[in-house]
Amino acid sequence: MTFDLLREPWLPVIPLDSDHVTQVSLVDLVLNAHRHRRLVGSSPTMTAALHRLVLAFLHRAFTPDDDDWDELWMADPAHFLDEEDEFRRRLDRYVERTESRFDLFHAHRPFLQCPDLARRPSWNPAKEAEPHRSTAVLVAPWATGNNRTLFDHTTATERPELSPAEAARWLVTLQAYDTGGQKTGYLKSPASSQPSLGSNFGCALLEGDTLRRTLLLNLVAYRPDEGRPTGTGSADRPAWEDDEVHRPDPGPPRQALGLTDALTWPSRRVLLFRSREAAGASVVGVLRTPGTRLDGDLSQDVEPMAAFREQWISDSKPARIVPVRLEGMRGVWQYTQELLLPEAARWSRSGRKYQGKAGGEEARAEEQARSLTGSRSRARPVAASRGVQGGRFARHPRLDGVHTAGLRTGVGEEGWEHLRVVRGGGSSSRRPDAGS
Repeated sequence: MTFDLLREPWLPVIPLDSDHVTQVSLVDLVLNAHRHRRLVGSSPTMTAALHRLVLAFLHRAFTPDDDDWDELWMADPAHFLDEEDEFRRRLDRYVERTESRFDLFHAHRPFLQCPDLARRPSWNPAKEAEPHRSTAVLVAPWATGNNRTLFDHTTATERPELSPAEAARWLVTLQAYDTGGQKTGYLKSPASSQPSLGSNFGCALLEGDTLRRTLLLNLVAYRPDEGRPTGTGSADRPAWEDDEVHRPDPGPPRQALGLTDALTWPSRRVLLFRSREAAGASVVGVLRTPGTRLDGDLSQDVEPMAAFREQWISDSKPARIVPVRLEGMRGVWQYTQELLLPEAARWSRSGRKYQGKAGGEEARAEEQARSLTGSRSRARPVAASRGVQGGRFARHPRLDGVHTAGLRTGVGEEGWEHLRVVRGGGSSSRRPDAGS
């Protein structure tokens, strides 16, 4: 049995003409993104993880530069449906080259999985009837082991079944947002308690009035052979193009190789198990071991969906540049300084004296944001290299202007877009009207 993620429906979208969620394939989503309002998962973390995967796919398929972006933004929204369109040809070539990598149940290279986990040496048939764990390991809201949830009563003896589409969505989410906690390695691989990459920051997404515009607003110039964007080299590749994901031993910790490597970081080694029935159309079990570990701090050069700030340990040590992590008791609007202020608008370490480099408009913007947040944080915004990183909403290459009081972002004359920030416990968005 196969389940081709390029052509089988599994991505949940809300069409423009309906409020009901429908499922589409990855290729269909790209071709008809102008017909959908948004891509939305069953949890905020799933929504963020699916956007990250689709954006990695688009960057690899189109390898866009700035001129390409302008052409895509101004083109007829339905231009992908024309098989003679240049970007449609790029998409078709990439699909043809990588289509075997998107089979969820491929015998040798299943999508984002490690088939060697099936030879689990620690399995004792006398103690365990199956060599795999319950699918509850894959689905975050379900109780498993000693991780009990308030309203879920799944037990260790239960074996909930997942459809291939459900399993694919939760597999992508697990790689991006699996929780920490000690996980046993494969054979002599070390155990690890490191959470998935997405757990290290609040995921920020620019959202347009259609899914097509949302994807374009989060697309950056991507030419890895030319070192674009900063921090991305020719070795950059998403997880489905990487042989490393299919080896059970994750190797030593390393830094991300570039943009698409970070967007699809293989935080876990996973293997899905299908039903033994003839149809075999459901996933009944999963194995999960530690995956590739990040060496040091996440670099702002390669992570396009996070804001960054400077963090001081002491006066005698240099500041660390770290991603902004959202706090449950702090409103998203209180992160205005990290998300919106440009490099020139810097707050002092004491939070009482402005130290802006340029003054003028930057000073007024800072005072406005400061009065909005009421913050006395020692952190100050750091200019990012591109995309929606810290401070870049104020100078985003796709935005004509930003009004800091209200998290409002204007995109030409096409209307107002809004900022959505996703964290492990939920999402928050704000879309004020033009008069706010």
